[in-house]
Amino acid sequence: MENLILSVAGMHTATCADKIEKTLSSTKGITSVAVNFSSEKATVTFDEHVLTEKKILKIIEKLGYKCQKKIEENEQQRKIKQESKKWLSRLIITTILTIITFSIPGIYALNQGILATTQNPLILLLISITIYFGFFSVLKNVYLNIINLKITSDFLPSLALIVLYLYTLILTILPGLSFYVNRIFIYQSLILITLTLTFTKWLQIKFDYKIKENYQNLNNLQPKKARVIRHNTEMEVDVDTVKVGDLLKVHPGEAFPVDGIIVEGETKINGTILTGYEGAVEKKSGDEVIAATINIQNTIIFKATQVGKETTLSQVISLIDDTKKHKGRYEKASKKFEIAFEVIALILALGSFVFWLYIGEKSWVFTGIMSFVSVLLIANPTGFVFGIITPYAIGIEKAALKGIIYKGSETIEITSRLKKVIIDKTGIITRGIPEITNVVNKDGFNEKRFLILIGSLENASTHPFADAIVEFCKDQGIAFKKAYDFKNLEGLGVMGMVDGQEVIAGNMKLMEKSNVQMNKELLHKAEILAKNVRSPVFVAKNRELIGIIGIADTIKDNAKIAVSDLIKQGLEVTLVTGDNERIAQHIADELRIKEVFADIQQKEKIETVQNLQEKGPVAFVGEGINDGPVLAQADIGIALNAGTDAALAASDITCLSDDLRKINESYILAKSIKKIVAQNVLIALMFNVIALPIAFGALFPITHLMIYPALAPVFSGMVLAALMGNSSKSMT
Repeated sequence: MENLILSVAGMHTATCADKIEKTLSSTKGITSVAVNFSSEKATVTFDEHVLTEKKILKIIEKLGYKCQKKIEENEQQRKIKQESKKWLSRLIITTILTIITFSIPGIYALNQGILATTQNPLILLLISITIYFGFFSVLKNVYLNIINLKITSDFLPSLALIVLYLYTLILTILPGLSFYVNRIFIYQSLILITLTLTFTKWLQIKFDYKIKENYQNLNNLQPKKARVIRHNTEMEVDVDTVKVGDLLKVHPGEAFPVDGIIVEGETKINGTILTGYEGAVEKKSGDEVIAATINIQNTIIFKATQVGKETTLSQVISLIDDTKKHKGRYEKASKKFEIAFEVIALILALGSFVFWLYIGEKSWVFTGIMSFVSVLLIANPTGFVFGIITPYAIGIEKAALKGIIYKGSETIEITSRLKKVIIDKTGIITRGIPEITNVVNKDGFNEKRFLILIGSLENASTHPFADAIVEFCKDQGIAFKKAYDFKNLEGLGVMGMVDGQEVIAGNMKLMEKSNVQMNKELLHKAEILAKNVRSPVFVAKNRELIGIIGIADTIKDNAKIAVSDLIKQGLEVTLVTGDNERIAQHIADELRIKEVFADIQQKEKIETVQNLQEKGPVAFVGEGINDGPVLAQADIGIALNAGTDAALAASDITCLSDDLRKINESYILAKSIKKIVAQNVLIALMFNVIALPIAFGALFPITHLMIYPALAPVFSGMVLAALMGNSSKSMT
């Protein structure tokens, strides 16, 4: 299998992206397709033995789009801007030609010497030129799609324009047929329709450009140049040439070009533009830095750890590109509705024509065609599809700039319906930077020997508690020995062989499970630690308890506000932890969390989530890697302070900072987007319910009220503009 990344030009709506996606998905040899409208990018996985890259390009081109292998972002931005300018030029030319066309009857009236029989052919010629410059590219795309048995949102207005043009052509060639018809009225209606459709298309292109600009803003966050130190020489190079292990220098006010670890200097960093975390964060030697964040204090030197497509920023952009794979039910339904609506609209338009044939008198053909065209111009499904897809696309990209990454519109839909949020304690509620507060070893057991055993064992672990123990032992000057047969027992602790002795370290459950011989004095001291909100880590040698280490992990400063905000939103908050019940309850009381599940392993966390899901959609908040299975079980998995591939893959919502308030922000944003989608559907529905019967002429016998063709696209354009304005709320 091969992966092909293409730049696709000419997509004017999200519907275009879906059309390409659907066509490619049905092609033999293609296993997966993701077409992103905002980035104008198509990612195709195909069997090179069945299909060639050239064949894939031809399939897309047959649909009326231009494509090529992925081009540079700057070049892509230029093409998007060029497309917008092209449509503006078409609009200007169409406007000028419309003014000239409208002035023709007046010129002929003032100049009686001009041959009157040339007036109508001249007007028709000008109309033909206007259609060619203003709307011909759309008509061409519609034709290409019909050949490929595809119907787009441009089909109905294009059909209306063609029918009215052919009718006008017949009246011009055979003037005797227009005895009861005002031909000038038809000419002016036709050119006004062309102008309005061109204006609407330009408005849509301009709005789409604004959406794509949001996406480009993400790409532009990363500097194009980097200051690299090689062979003791400082040089400026393209960021694409930076390699893992390179040393880079960043001055105050500059953005970090790649991810890395500081090796020299201390500074403060502003990550608001990517993580959404407001304020400066202190960084020192050994701390990680992320590409696109801003160095705001001192010059520092750091070592590159992730470059190119591996940087956090690149992973975020890649995730946004993949959101098309995770469509919500409303987005899926909009595609089916679009096809059904176009069929119904066509039947309704034909029905209106037949209706006027039946009740009409001298001008029955004229009235029937006017009604047919009006219905087609009014009944445009773009409003429904645009109104549903656009807020999701805008919301996902704007959320990314705030450090919140939704996996797709499906994630937004489920998040907006959440009933309960389950939050893991360590590293989420607490700082995840534990401190050793007490070391208690069995009477008669050498403390240094105790620290050698526990330090050597924990040195093989990656748990935050293990890191704290290892650092403490190092500070005491302890030299570690190699741990053999090391085992990490999820939710319990660790065990292994150190210096020929079996060492076990973990919670009380592990001690009981391992049949460790307990010590009453040590157990009493463990209870005292728990009362003082210290997590006791029990240490056993050869199945005999030899000591306890007391660890404290403080609650984050913003945890109380974050939990309070969630409760105010009507969400139930639950705390889960592998820590003992006394500590868990103390933290819950501090944060006013009513429901607590303590002393549970990962398997029990999954079972807890399953049980709570019976009451409604549940979100689980974890750290993204070790909590992967629990995040996957929850309806919505939220990973805080995550930027790795594993975290991005495991979670439905990834927050790039560890700020707990991002949970509430992601929930509010999801509800806001869902509300905008609902409003858009209501606007489009009300318009069609009111306008279609009038365009049909159902009220004409009673009120003599109809929507004539020249006004139909104006009303449709006004609705589209209203939907654009409402969808723009997702941008704020």
